[in-house]
Amino acid sequence: EDATRAELAQGDSGGMAREEVKAKAPPPCSLTWSQTERRINKRKEHLRKDAWFMLGLWQGPRLRKDWDNLQEDEDRHIASMALFFDAMFSFTITFLGRELTERHSQDFDGIKNWWIRFGCLISVWLATVDFSSRFDNDDIPFKLFWGLYGLAALGMMMHSTGGPESRNAPWFALSLASLYGLLALQFFRHAFYLPRCRFFCGTRAVIHTGFFFLGMVGFGLSYDSWKDREIIIGILALAYPVTVIILYVCKKFGRLVLYPKMKKVEANRILDLPMHVGYLVSRYLAFHMMVLGQVTLAIALDPDVGYQDSQALYTAIALAFIMLVSLKLFLFDVNFHEIGDHAMNSSSKLVALAWRILFPFSVGSQALIGAGVSLLVELAGQFEGNNMNHEFTFWLPAGSLSMFLFVNVVQRQLHTVPYTKLLEDSRLPDQANTLKRMDHAQSLLQTVLLVIVVFLPLGISWDQQGALILLGVMALFLVILVVANLFDEVLLLGEGKMSLAREVIADAHEERSQVQRQMACISLRAMKQQSHRPSKRFENAKEMEN
Repeated sequence: EDATRAELAQGDSGGMAREEVKAKAPPPCSLTWSQTERRINKRKEHLRKDAWFMLGLWQGPRLRKDWDNLQEDEDRHIASMALFFDAMFSFTITFLGRELTERHSQDFDGIKNWWIRFGCLISVWLATVDFSSRFDNDDIPFKLFWGLYGLAALGMMMHSTGGPESRNAPWFALSLASLYGLLALQFFRHAFYLPRCRFFCGTRAVIHTGFFFLGMVGFGLSYDSWKDREIIIGILALAYPVTVIILYVCKKFGRLVLYPKMKKVEANRILDLPMHVGYLVSRYLAFHMMVLGQVTLAIALDPDVGYQDSQALYTAIALAFIMLVSLKLFLFDVNFHEIGDHAMNSSSKLVALAWRILFPFSVGSQALIGAGVSLLVELAGQFEGNNMNHEFTFWLPAGSLSMFLFVNVVQRQLHTVPYTKLLEDSRLPDQANTLKRMDHAQSLLQTVLLVIVVFLPLGISWDQQGALILLGVMALFLVILVVANLFDEVLLLGEGKMSLAREVIADAHEERSQVQRQMACISLRAMKQQSHRPSKRFENAKEMEN
């Protein structure tokens, strides 16, 4: 453009020159056009990656992750459909907890019935999460499957309450049977289409088919046979650990029978499918948070309606909220680490299996804490028409919190202490050992506090004042645990600053030594040059001699 203008200035003012200027000039708004083009390309990329219909409306079954592509699909997020069903199951658990606020359920049989129903819910949810983490898709067959699954889950949600003799019990068994039947059909479908997954999917399909027939038998029993139905529902409450044990035994049997001469690792890779650890940890954490969020509804529902002491009511609600926030912070810090340090990513299958079996007890005790705290809030606010069992009201939250702390003590021992691998790889074994000792001290403190909470109801009165004392002590203990579990972060922060300072000092020393070496080299070079140069007196003598 400048050259053309120079030519025009020199006198070339013809039409050809003007046309050349127009041709060489950039198109107007070129920056805006490039931005628009980038935006279009970005939308195309989003459409290609995230639009569910781009790979076809009716796709074949697929395995999302196998041993040869473990690093792929790591950025996979939880689908909205999965979050929808997680919320559905968390609502159902909340309904179960509200049933414990009624006088007829406040005894050992009520707690047993709660755990049986909760076991059925969490077993179905865990089986669904296992399936979706490996085979979930966005095509039409899966959307039909999730639609039917939602109807069955809604039926389970509607009929989850009530005792063993209630009319909800047969329909609850039918809902469970429908859910397991749908999962069995999906596993049979994947076993048929995917030869790679035939052993794993076939075994799971047979197991879920057995649970389907058990549920149908429970539904077909008459109302008078409620004891037999409760035995069947109790078996379905243990469906998840039973599935894990059967899979473990079948894998051992298959390795001995089908691949007796093959190495153990290679045979296990053929018979088993890898877990998507990152996806599962994120899903478990989301479900934990949903259940904890639903617990707040049990505490803060209908405030100041029917309560005789508003001041004590709001004091109890404030203490309960502090306790729940501390519970969330404590749970996130203790039980959900980076994927590399998590127990599910352990090289030992037994460690990962133990953590997954303990997970339902952690969620269940957390839900029971909410039910117990809601009873304490009612007692502190002196709810009108209160006909609760005071002994049950005090022992339920204390026992649930103690169980929650105990389960988390065991689970945190299964994890690798966070950041110790990084410190050991960075050749800082002293700092890594300090973190391990600190983790053991935190576990010991947690054990001491849970023992105190267990026996705390024996030392307080079972009245309004005792309810406030119990809420205050539980909230205080959880705050203490949160603060104690921050010490390792403070240590890491201090060590990080010290390491950074050491690195800066080392770099400064290295830079100074380099400068000194360079100066020494320059000095040596100058001295060598001076030693080779003849002196002035020697030159004069040479001239006189010449």
